[in-house]
Amino acid sequence: MSYDEAVSMVLPVFRWLNHNGAVLIVILTLIILIFNPIPACFDCEFPNAWGHDDAIVARDANALTVWFLGTSCLAGLLRWKRSWLVPVGITIADIATQHLGGFAWWSLRDNEGPVLLILGLVSGAFLLLLGIGVRSMIDSLWAMLPGNQPHS
Repeated sequence: MSYDEAVSMVLPVFRWLNHNGAVLIVILTLIILIFNPIPACFDCEFPNAWGHDDAIVARDANALTVWFLGTSCLAGLLRWKRSWLVPVGITIADIATQHLGGFAWWSLRDNEGPVLLILGLVSGAFLLLLGIGVRSMIDSLWAMLPGNQPHS
């Protein structure tokens, strides 16, 4: 297989990811959170809230946080189409699966839901804009080099 044949096979995959990567990330996150919901307890008065072990919840919540922040920044950095869907979709998926994790609807409505919504949307928007800014800086620096054209 020649180089040109290999590139012609891989290029459609990259184009598909550019157009549908944000939707794919949101769908994957929703599927993972349906099978492994991660309850987020804010202002809990007692340990092991809603019957969950705090150590396991903390481990899973840290993994979700790294996934959320990393994909939000990556969506901006790679200039995915509909990149705004990543932070919004992951935040909504997290809130929607809180009840599956054992939270009562009243607690989700009054306490956890608004906090998750505010934290998710603000941090996701910040990192999405950070990724876009870094990509713009890289493109500007690339264009300054002799003989280079900006990436499109």
